[in-house]
Amino acid sequence: MLLEDLISEIIRKRKASADIPKKSVDYFNCLELKISKLKDLQESILKLSTTSSMGVQQLYQIDFQTILNRISQERKVWKNLWQRLNRDTINIGVVGLARQGKSTFLQNVAGLTDEEDEGIIPSSDRLPCTTVQSNIYHHEGDTFAKVYFHSESSFIQQIITPYYQ
Repeated sequence: MLLEDLISEIIRKRKASADIPKKSVDYFNCLELKISKLKDLQESILKLSTTSSMGVQQLYQIDFQTILNRISQERKVWKNLWQRLNRDTINIGVVGLARQGKSTFLQNVAGLTDEEDEGIIPSSDRLPCTTVQSNIYHHEGDTFAKVYFHSESSFIQQIITPYYQ
């Protein structure tokens, strides 16, 4: 199996799993709409009510805003999962000691030779140089890459933190 076919198969299988989170997002959207209507009804009833009956007191105690906030939080979690499962790329994280072949491995996975690479995935026999995020895109035409440089704090905030949220 060609590397391109293998990557396509991984993406296809992952996208097949995206239906469950998508249905959950749709469910939370519907639930939020219905709870919002209940909240509006609660407010209308409380404005019209002239008595302090037990039923009105119990209705007053229902905190629909807290429920709506929880629904919104849950929907965000499911939406994030759906977006991750539905994307057209895969991420490969490679870590290890300097000069152990990480860059060479990434060059091979990307199908790049030293002639084509030209610093897209830098390698060196000196100081570590692949300490940045490198994005390699496969498409018809020329191969290109985007390289992101991070400070320690931006790396933690933008790359590491989302995995723990």
